[in-house]
Amino acid sequence: MKWETQQKAHHMFRTIIGTALRPLVKVKVEGEKYIPSKGIPFIVASNHIAGIDPFILAIFLGLPPYERYVYFGAKKELWHLRWYLGGPILGWLLSLAGQVQVDRSGLKANKSLDGANRVLTRGEAFGIYPEGSRSPDGKLYKGKTGVARIGFATPEGIWVLPSAISGSQFVKPWRVTTVTLRFGEMIFIPHDSVPTHDQMRAETRLIMESIQELSGQETIDAYIKSRHEH
Repeated sequence: MKWETQQKAHHMFRTIIGTALRPLVKVKVEGEKYIPSKGIPFIVASNHIAGIDPFILAIFLGLPPYERYVYFGAKKELWHLRWYLGGPILGWLLSLAGQVQVDRSGLKANKSLDGANRVLTRGEAFGIYPEGSRSPDGKLYKGKTGVARIGFATPEGIWVLPSAISGSQFVKPWRVTTVTLRFGEMIFIPHDSVPTHDQMRAETRLIMESIQELSGQETIDAYIKSRHEH
């Protein structure tokens, strides 16, 4: 899908989902002053407690006066499921929703930077959940180094907007739920073509500490286990 086409489709999809959510979700916002002006590229890094999180975050940041497109990374396998599992349709819907294919496998992991870079070089926002997956119990798990990896690879460095969402796990189709979005002071990751592991972990730790301060979640010094590890 071409970029211009994806932008139009993303706007349409966001409008449809936003219209559906408006009667159900009341968004309370703190730290609006930290949201970058239109045209400034940035990464928004947030906790992840419910499947609806990216929709709420993308819809809110897309509203005036911000009008920021937010594109989230999703594993590329979702675009390549067999037809009887809905692969072609799912891939189309993910693209409409502003999802960008990310390859997280082995030596191909660096290719996952390409999608983020395409978004950022166009002055848009790229959304990442540093934990790598939705929290299974509402606690904040150890962050992976994806945000730092993208930041260091960006030619001029990049600003990261820490964010925290709460209440989204209680959203139900039969009642109005208040969801709180909190944004914190931005963190700058400078360009470095060959960052060390210690550098990436230090930046990741700083970002996760900021998210925890915003969310108030209990922290777990371990990564979220993938489904096949349970």
